[in-house]
Amino acid sequence: MLRTGQQHHPETARQSWQLLVFSVGGRRLAVKTLEVSGISQWNESIPVAGRTPFVTAVVRQGQIVLPVFDLAASLHLTVQGSSPLCLRVKHPLGKMAMCIDEEIPILSISRLGSTV
Repeated sequence: MLRTGQQHHPETARQSWQLLVFSVGGRRLAVKTLEVSGISQWNESIPVAGRTPFVTAVVRQGQIVLPVFDLAASLHLTVQGSSPLCLRVKHPLGKMAMCIDEEIPILSISRLGSTV
């Protein structure tokens, strides 16, 4: 069907999220804060056998044992620093842990010449 006159564009719903910026192997990444359940010091992981790609270990966080998603290996990177951090994220199947660089990047946002 042809339309003449005014063109109608569907409204684009704008959403904003708060993000946590972190790094793995020096590469900056971000995750929605709603999907983060915490950050702590990395505890030694315990290898486990399985067929899930990049989930080859578990880590104990107090009384909780979490599967470890090896984000660094999936990106072909190596976690940097002597005291890495544990990023605990929410997943539809449950919480999981990821080992991230010890240093959390700090972002500076500029708008029209001013720094926030």
